[in-house]
Amino acid sequence: MLLVGFIVKADGQITLIDLIEGSGYNHLDRAALKVIGKVGRFEPIPQLLGKNQWVFQVPLQDSLN
Repeated sequence: MLLVGFIVKADGQITLIDLIEGSGYNHLDRAALKVIGKVGRFEPIPQLLGKNQWVFQVPLQDSLN
């Protein structure tokens, strides 16, 4: 399993994408980071929530067949 971390800013922009726990395979780890980067951005965080950013840690299941 991989664990990828990133921050979503108030405007929905994804920043600081980082590999927290790698799979042990460089190509797979880089691909996971690239996939998160390709998301581009999320919907903006509603002002009602009073947050200027959210920190996420997302587990990704890896499988080599």
